[in-house]
Amino acid sequence: MPYVHEQPIALSTPGAPTFGILYEPATQPAAAVICCNPLFEERKSAHRPLVAFARNLSRNNLSVLRFDYRGCGDAGGNFEDYNLAHWQHDLQTATELLKQRYPGLPLGLFALRFGSAVALSAIKDDLIAPDFLLMWQPVLHGDAYIEEELRKKMMQQMLTFGRARETRSTLFQQLERGETVDHGGYPFTSSLYGKLKGVELSNTLKQTNCPALIYNISAGGRLEKPYADLQEAAAQKDSVLHVEAVKHQPFWNLIGYVDISRLLTSTVDWLQRHALPAQSPTDQNENHANPPHRHGEAPLGNLRLSPEEEWLCTPNNGINIHGILHYPPSGCRHPDRAIIFLPGWSGDRVGPHRMFVKCARRLASSGVLCLRFDYRGRGDSEGTTKEAGIASMTDDARSAAQFLRSKWGVSSIYLLGICSGGKVAISASTAEQVDAAGLVIWSGEAMGRLRTQKEAARTKSRRAAKTYLKKLFHPATWRKLFSGKVDRKAVNKALFHPEQPDEQEVRDEDQHLERFKQFRGRICFIYGGNDPDTSKAAANYQSFCRKHRIPHTFHKIPEANHSFYGLDWEKTVIDTTAQWMEEDRGDQQIRADYSA
Repeated sequence: MPYVHEQPIALSTPGAPTFGILYEPATQPAAAVICCNPLFEERKSAHRPLVAFARNLSRNNLSVLRFDYRGCGDAGGNFEDYNLAHWQHDLQTATELLKQRYPGLPLGLFALRFGSAVALSAIKDDLIAPDFLLMWQPVLHGDAYIEEELRKKMMQQMLTFGRARETRSTLFQQLERGETVDHGGYPFTSSLYGKLKGVELSNTLKQTNCPALIYNISAGGRLEKPYADLQEAAAQKDSVLHVEAVKHQPFWNLIGYVDISRLLTSTVDWLQRHALPAQSPTDQNENHANPPHRHGEAPLGNLRLSPEEEWLCTPNNGINIHGILHYPPSGCRHPDRAIIFLPGWSGDRVGPHRMFVKCARRLASSGVLCLRFDYRGRGDSEGTTKEAGIASMTDDARSAAQFLRSKWGVSSIYLLGICSGGKVAISASTAEQVDAAGLVIWSGEAMGRLRTQKEAARTKSRRAAKTYLKKLFHPATWRKLFSGKVDRKAVNKALFHPEQPDEQEVRDEDQHLERFKQFRGRICFIYGGNDPDTSKAAANYQSFCRKHRIPHTFHKIPEANHSFYGLDWEKTVIDTTAQWMEEDRGDQQIRADYSA
């Protein structure tokens, strides 16, 4: 398989630092492509597929840049401070960077969902002029997109509370009055609403003079009206615009990983036939100015994103693990404590609604060295999605702890895990390389014999998850939820707990629990009152800790759901975590003074 060279690239964006990952082929690239991300939780669900997209295109002799808009993902700034206009300029900055790096090379845009609104608005405002366009399920009408996102908010309320607490008209009225709507932990501001309201981008596509591929992706595989209108307009003027319906799972709305290889293959095939210049054998064999690194070798170097944050890449068993390190303020003494963030089964280092990013910045400001990283086969890290499991995730956590101890000499390491990341925290905590001083577990799943589900229930849950994930945004499901004909607790359970261990994994978890009996650090458990796991998993963990005299505290946030999809819930979780860390520092000092 052709080698791909990956390295971080800083973007000069005003007000808040951001960066991108540049994927370069081993030979002189035929073209360069910039990825325009979706927004809200679609960015999280699409992260790994977009990494696969970038690596695939790079292996097909293209350079690809993926980056986060300001206030999104790993980028600096707060989400509420930015809107469509700011993100257009972020794309313009990325475009200028690649033009300088590859003068004269064709430059195209790939956009998924909301990314198309960013790209097409920038084209409409003459900020950029790409040589070709690739768009999957593009957002063409701002009003329709706003309505869709507000519908998701109402559906989340129905799954959490059994009913929607706000109507669509109420939410629109709030935005019209200049208020901010809490959209699952994202502040949907009136500023963003104002920039999206009334935006119509179909004509920008119809008038494009560059080759453009538009995929209307849906489970049904039928061409929807906005795209059918585009197709008809393209046919009438013999346009370079190609619109096609594709039957495929909408991976940007799903929990877990979806194979997008078929989409990738057809997209690359269209590119080679319609948008890329023909290359001679000499061109293809020409060595690139920046030679690629081999799989498992150390990268060219890390990137300091700001005085407080650094992108880094460390090898573990021949696989490069990507992460972000958060430093305490320069005025703090050398940190003696570090915390490692452990995502859930299909999560990444950003966490739901950027929760890991916000918590890491909060803890770092109080003097704690924070590491957010992606397990192998997850996020930006190398490895395949199939090879990742609790065992490999635990090994990656051990490696991260060893890295922090050897490079920074921290004396106390804490582990913070959400959902399945709680299992990883418990499994890794007693390892010699880790020897954790304490654990913070958000919505932790019960492990091993602490699980209360039987295999039949697990199998049923897996089937239900697949069914509900496909139907979640269908109008029929929407109507049934409104009428109360769908068991929202069953849907909630299936949606947020689809990952289930096999029997061998359960036995392995039991072994970790045996070792965990000797753990004498402290644990902070935080659960949501409307999380289906709270009543049993939380009770079982408390019973286990009491029985084996493991110091612990338990916090239940009233009404919160599994991933704390709400700004108030998120704030309570982060505040509780920060307060517990401060209290544990004080307890450690008391114990140290007593021992002395």
